[in-house]
Amino acid sequence: MAATALSFVFIPLSGNWLFPFTALLCYAVAYTELTRPGSSSVDLNSAWLFAAAALLHPGLAGIVIAASSLYRTVRIGQRHAFAAATSAVVAGYAASGLLLAVGGWAVDSRGSVVLMLAGLAFLLVKIGLVATGPIRLSEHILEAAAVALGVLLAWTLVDWPGFSVLILGILLVLHRLGMLARRREQTELDPKTGLMKETAWSEAAVVELLRARRAQCDSGLLLLDLDHFAHVNDRHGNLVGDNILRAVAATLRAEVRAGDLIGRLDSEEFVVLLPGTGKFDALAIAERIRCRIAATTVSVATSGTPDTSGTESRFVGATVSIGVSAHPRDGATLPLLLDAAGNALREAKAAGCRRALTADPRDVDVT
Repeated sequence: MAATALSFVFIPLSGNWLFPFTALLCYAVAYTELTRPGSSSVDLNSAWLFAAAALLHPGLAGIVIAASSLYRTVRIGQRHAFAAATSAVVAGYAASGLLLAVGGWAVDSRGSVVLMLAGLAFLLVKIGLVATGPIRLSEHILEAAAVALGVLLAWTLVDWPGFSVLILGILLVLHRLGMLARRREQTELDPKTGLMKETAWSEAAVVELLRARRAQCDSGLLLLDLDHFAHVNDRHGNLVGDNILRAVAATLRAEVRAGDLIGRLDSEEFVVLLPGTGKFDALAIAERIRCRIAATTVSVATSGTPDTSGTESRFVGATVSIGVSAHPRDGATLPLLLDAAGNALREAKAAGCRRALTADPRDVDVT
């Protein structure tokens, strides 16, 4: 608020800002209205916010950002509206400061580079102000796309104002795609681990097995169950148990290929389909995963000793038993493969856990 007020004192206003100021406010309102309901889960408002920072007097840009956030709060109940508005204003001033430092921008090749650099500064500052860990731009694809469109919007408002309406249309399409992606995550992915839920995994696995049958190639299946996981929850609490589940999920992603299918079937049970992998290789992969999970731990805070600050950390992990089956040797359909892997898993548990065993094809009815 102080920066906005000071900008009006030290930077004179101009009538040239009236049109882009009005246009950006109208676009922000139109976007909010056209994307209700669901605007709170996918927010591409950065297009208008960056364009305001690039085109307007800093004080007017701050007004556009604050007014846009306030309108979204009133219309859709946006959470953390003050924090979002503050981070956007600061990011906008960072972009404005960069543009002022280089003497502004014009509609030419140099101006396009300057504008893109300002967009990158806006994006990094806005994300960095609310980040709780390392910034990974891959996790902010929609935000980056909105800022990129903000660069184009600023350009069109200067040279081709009528084309700026197309930017609104593109943002509406991106919003729709973002909503579909969020809906898919909610319905198909386990919120605790990010792996596929049982139904989604089964549907994808059936398709892969049909493809393997047509190609006449093998597919391996791993059924994993954490050993004595209920004891871990009872002793350390569900929060520690959830952290272990997330660590196991991360280990599975790291140890298999991008095209392999990983799912969570139950509280502590996971499943992996390995297309194009025979039983021997599947067993080797299972053993590698078993060793990697056994070496995976999470930190647990415990009561400290008198000479410490009050708490100390120790590490808790888990072990896993794995049943392995292979298509078509142990079964031609997904239920038969799961039954075969389940039999092998039970044998591994009965033998003392912490091991990976293959299914005996003589115990499986493949007719």
